[in-house]
Amino acid sequence: MDFCRIVTLAGYFVFAFLIVFKQSQLKKAGVQTSSRKQGIKRHIITLFLILFFVLFTSELILKTLKISYFLLPAKLNIYFHHSLFYTITGAVIEVLAVVVMYLTLKEFKHSLRFGLQANNLGKLVTSGIFSKSRNPFFVSVLLQFVGISLVFPTPFFAAITLLSIVSIHFFICKEEKFMRENYGDDYKKYTQKVRRYF
Repeated sequence: MDFCRIVTLAGYFVFAFLIVFKQSQLKKAGVQTSSRKQGIKRHIITLFLILFFVLFTSELILKTLKISYFLLPAKLNIYFHHSLFYTITGAVIEVLAVVVMYLTLKEFKHSLRFGLQANNLGKLVTSGIFSKSRNPFFVSVLLQFVGISLVFPTPFFAAITLLSIVSIHFFICKEEKFMRENYGDDYKKYTQKVRRYF
């Protein structure tokens, strides 16, 4: 059981490292991977994301190391259940999330973009893992949250997982509209062959 906790924490850090490493590689190659818009809204979103990931990572570390210090109210730290089956399943899903993210980033090559910018389009990627899912990046993120919430079944992680499922779905719908407008028939043909998730 402790092994599954450690695998989950390690998977989380490997997952994050893969994304940061790929983005830094692309920046060194001169690829603009994100919006360069400035303004108070972007700074507020950036601050919120930093605070969220600090809290999420802290909670994950505390749970993995079984440290009984609570950053959140105690009600958000109560375990729903203690099941070896769910714990092992969660750790396996976490490893799967890392594998899917690795394959996704590998296939992206120089097309990885964060945000929707018509003036900064990458090449439409339809091969490799993208031939099985139109959104493997988001599938891997969802797998990660599901895996973590199975290993650490607290209201906090369950709520984050549910919010992620809903928000990612709506973002994918928005992104698909953007893709149809900017990639035209190529994207339309792609959507006829490959499903949204898997």
